[in-house]
Formats: sequence, structure tokens, C-alpha cells
Amino acid sequence: TTLLAALWFAANFGSGWWAWTPELAKRQGLAPASMYVAMTVARVVAMAAFVLAAAVIRRTGAYPLLLSALAGTLAWSLALTWIVDSRERFASDLFVVAYALFALTFGIVWPVLYVVTPAAFPATARGAGFGLVSAFSKLGGLTCPNVVALLLPPASPPPPSAPPEASSRQGLAPLLGHEQPALHRIGLLFTVGWAIALGTAALQAARHHDVSDAEAAEEPC
Repeated sequence: TTLLAALWFAANFGSGWWAWTPELAKRQGLAPASMYVAMTVARVVAMAAFVLAAAVIRRTGAYPLLLSALAGTLAWSLALTWIVDSRERFASDLFVVAYALFALTFGIVWPVLYVVTPAAFPATARGAGFGLVSAFSKLGGLTCPNVVALLLPPASPPPPSAPPEASSRQGLAPLLGHEQPALHRIGLLFTVGWAIALGTAALQAARHHDVSDAEAAEEPC
């Protein structure tokens, strides 16, 4: 139960990329509207990932698929951390591709979690156990914005001397300066969440394997 609770908490915490990408773009001097294409593509890919997960889970097994998806999500989260730390990379097609690939592995994680989690509890405690881990998932979603808010630099108003047209062309780029490093710290925060999710999932998979072996040994020949 502890492993699954930590897994769901960390996975929802690491999902902050979905909610915070427009705000990170704004801090890099990009218009939030410039993220619409990337976010639309990512959501379509994530929906397709649900279908892909349903199609391959019987062939691969639930835990191998979950671990592969979590490893991919961790890798792409780290890549996004590097991309969003540069305004030029953030505004390029590189971000669109990386965000879509993040969405692919991210979209596989969640339906597989809904498969492995109920099966980890005995039938008599399945409802209570799943309710508990779901509560930890919600807690991760509540914790994430509060922690990010501590790292996100406050928005500054345009300098009084800056012409309005210059501000509209340049966005917030002239205001960033020393505030930029906070963006990669936020990305690393999300990535740590996925690293914890991968680690706890690996431990849970090993535990599940041991339990399955023990049950198989107890079966009469």
C-alpha cells in the first residue's frame, strides 16, 4: 500500500508539465497562445496512447509496460527541463516534438496504473485500497502547485520607460534576467517526481513477482 500510495502521489506531482507549461512559456517571454499547438498535439497523442496501452498490455504484461512508460516519461521530462530553460529551444519545433513524446509515455502510464493498482489488493480490501491511493494522487496534485509557487519568480511589470509596442513584441524577455534559472529547477522538480514514481513502481513490480511465485509454489501439482 505504501509503495502504491507513493507511486500515485509522485506520478500526479510530476504531471505538473500539463498545467504549468503556459506559465513557463510566459516567464520565458513567449506568449501563452504560442503553446496551443504543442498542447493540442500532446493531448491528441495522449489519447492515442490510451488506445495503444490497451492494445499491447496483454502482450507485454502490465508491469513491464508500466516500467517502460515511466522510464520514457522520466527521460522526456528531463529533456523538457533542458528545453524550457532556453527561450530559443522553448520556441522551436524541438519543444513540440519532445512534449508530444512526453505525452505518449505519460498517456500510457495512467491506464496501466488503473490495471495494476486494484490487482495489488485482496478482493475484500480492493475498494478501500484503491480509494487510499487515489487520495494520495489527489494530494500530489495539490502539493505540486504549492511547491512550484515557491520556485516560480514573481512576474514583474514592464519598465515605465519601455514603449508599449516594444513590450508587445518582446514579451517578458527583457524582464527575465536572473529569474530564468528557476525554470529548470521547476522542470527538475517534475522530473524528480517521475524518478520516484519509477523507483516505487520497480519495487512494487518486484514484490508482485515474489507474491506470484509464492502462490504458484503453493498450488498442488
